[in-house]
Amino acid sequence: YHPHSRTWEQLARGLYGMLIVEERQPLDFDLDLPLVIDDWRLTEQGAIHEPSFGAMMDKSHAGRLGNWVTVNGASGPMFKVPTNGLVRLRLANASNARVLRLKTGNLNGQVIALDGQPLTNPTTDDEVVALAPSQRVDIAVRAPSDPNTKLDLMVQGGDKDIAVATLQTSGPAMEKRDPPALPHNPLPSLSKLSDALQVELRMEGGAMGTMQEAKFNGKVLTIRELVRAGQAWAFNGVSGRTEDPLFRARRGQAVVVNMINDTAWPHAMHFHGHHVQVIEKNGKPVQNAPWRDTELMERGEKIKVAFPAENVGKWMLHCHMLEHQAAGMATWFEVA
Repeated sequence: YHPHSRTWEQLARGLYGMLIVEERQPLDFDLDLPLVIDDWRLTEQGAIHEPSFGAMMDKSHAGRLGNWVTVNGASGPMFKVPTNGLVRLRLANASNARVLRLKTGNLNGQVIALDGQPLTNPTTDDEVVALAPSQRVDIAVRAPSDPNTKLDLMVQGGDKDIAVATLQTSGPAMEKRDPPALPHNPLPSLSKLSDALQVELRMEGGAMGTMQEAKFNGKVLTIRELVRAGQAWAFNGVSGRTEDPLFRARRGQAVVVNMINDTAWPHAMHFHGHHVQVIEKNGKPVQNAPWRDTELMERGEKIKVAFPAENVGKWMLHCHMLEHQAAGMATWFEVA
C-alpha cells in the first residue's frame, strides 16, 4: 500500500506498507515473515538525497536508483526463525525503480505465490527471482535443522552479490513436514480469446530512444519541448493521462493487451484492480503463466497479457518505475 500523490517522492521517503489478507483457515507454517525491501538514495551523511527528487536524469533513464538497501527499514537485519521450521517469507519490492534480483538457491525454498496469487505448481530452483518495483513473491523455506545456523537473503549487485538480510535458526527443532498447499483465490476464468477486446500499448521515449514527438495536454510537442515540460515517455504517442481511457470494456469481457516496449529500458507494467496472465512473449505462445498485477518488461520485449474485466470501475495502468510514471507512462481504462 502507498499514497498516490507525488508517489515518486513519498515512496522514496518511506511512506508505504504491506497489507496481508490471510487465508480463511490458518496454514501450517511455523513462522510468517513479511519482508519489505527498499533502496534509498542517501547522502554521505546518511540523509535522504533531496536535491535529486524529480531529476530529469532519473525520469528519462532507469528511475531513482538508491545506494543503500534496507529490509523492513533496517540495514542487514537478522531474523530468528524456528530450527527446522517451515517459514513463509512474504517479500515485496518497495523501491522506486530498482529491479531486485533475488538469489534464492541457498534458501532451499519453493516459490508458492506471486503478487498475492498462489501458484498451481510451486517452483523449486536455484535461479534468480526478478522482483520489479511493486511485485511480490512468497517463498516457503525449510530452516536448517541445526540451531544458530544462518541463511543469507542475497540480491545480485553490479559486481558482487549483497546479503540484505539474515535468517538465523533458534530454539528446539520443529517437526519435519512438507509445506502446506495454498488455497487458490477465486479468479474468474478467461472466455474465448477469439472474442476478446484487442488493445495495443506501445511504449516509447526515454534516453537512447527514438521518439521525436508526442501529444501532451492535447498538443503535439517535440521531444525537447516534452523534456522542458517534465515529460520523457509516451504510450501510443501520448504522454501522461488523458481525458479518454485507453479502452473501455464490458464487465466480464475478455481483454488482450499487446504491450510493446519500444524503449531502451525495462518497465514494470502495473494494472490496478485486476490480475493478468501472459499468453505470448516475443511472438511465442505462453501456457499456464502465473496471474500477476505487475509484469516486468525488459527493453525491446513484446508481451501479450489477457484478463477478464470483472472489476467495475476506472483503473490505472502505468509503469511502476515511479519516475517513468511521473514523466508520461500512465494511462487508464474503464470497466462498466
